[in-house]
Amino acid sequence: MTRLVGVLLSLSVIGLGCASGQQSGAGGTGGTGGAGGVGMVCTDPSSTTGDGCAGTGLPKCALTFPMGATTASFNCTTGGSATTGQPCDRPTNTPGVDTCVAGDFCSALDVPSGRVCRRICTSAAGCGAGESCFEVGNPYGACRASTCDPFAAASPCPQSNPLAMSQVCTWGLLTGRTASAPMCTLGGPVGVGGACNATATPPTLCTQGAVCLNDNRCHKLCDGAHGCPGTGICQGAAYDNGAGGTIMAPGPNGGGWCN
Repeated sequence: MTRLVGVLLSLSVIGLGCASGQQSGAGGTGGTGGAGGVGMVCTDPSSTTGDGCAGTGLPKCALTFPMGATTASFNCTTGGSATTGQPCDRPTNTPGVDTCVAGDFCSALDVPSGRVCRRICTSAAGCGAGESCFEVGNPYGACRASTCDPFAAASPCPQSNPLAMSQVCTWGLLTGRTASAPMCTLGGPVGVGGACNATATPPTLCTQGAVCLNDNRCHKLCDGAHGCPGTGICQGAAYDNGAGGTIMAPGPNGGGWCN
């Protein structure tokens, strides 16, 4: 049987990278401080002091996605004064160029309205209770809640945020690339078996309980307690690494999707 994998797009987070998780749309409200511009390359976007960017006109080392890129770059930016959990903006509509302090990333995912600052991390040890470190740009991620139910009949994720409508709970890749966990990300109207395309502009995405894989079909989510219909097999979450290989990273209890 052909092994199907999720398309790993770092524009997750916006936030954060997963099979169908794309970053939220442009715009935002409630930001603090000014931001704009992408400068020289830096190395540590989790640094609260700006890494090599400190002392320059662009003092924040950030995970950025300039010009519609789907993989993160590490660049110096202006940043702002909004701290973790506070409202933030993306004044130039560039993910990563935002009004958060150094060491944070602005995202609309799992947010009822607008965007908030998320802590950049390399493991869950840097996150709060009920949070996991979901990959944004390997080896870095953002701390986000990992408590939603991917098998809920109706999406437990926010539905009213105009910057990230129709959010669903699905598997998201954790930093370290050995496991996945449930997270809220962008979804759509397509049911199991329907045609989808996570890389289109705009993307055509799957409804709650399903995920868009690289065969451009919505597949049912599954784990050891939630099986597949008919003769389907539950495959632990696996992702395209972008270089012709596969990242095997199942969720809890062998969580993944039906093959």
